[in-house]
Amino acid sequence: MFICLNDFKRAYAGLSFIKSGQANYFIVGDDTSGGFHESQAIKYFLLNNQLEPEQIITGEFKNTKDEALKVEQLVANGKIKDFILVTSAKHMRRVVAIFASRGFDSCIVFD
Repeated sequence: MFICLNDFKRAYAGLSFIKSGQANYFIVGDDTSGGFHESQAIKYFLLNNQLEPEQIITGEFKNTKDEALKVEQLVANGKIKDFILVTSAKHMRRVVAIFASRGFDSCIVFD
């Protein structure tokens, strides 16, 4: 059985960016604090849509600040240079503010 949450459309958007060559990696948080592990469902979905395991970066991100710290780390070690952030419309202002506070003066955010 496969459950597709309303927010799961972000996985389709991220997959589209990778398939079109606009992105190389898919970063997905692995928040283990809840009962349903959406990240595992997303990873399964991506692997079944021809993404290679090395294209999927996971980590225990519980919130947007954790995500920003992970992206900051990936930029610092040269793993990524640019990124596209896919989030829901209700989170956009907060996401932009948090990423700006980490030194990302321009980020592309999609709903």
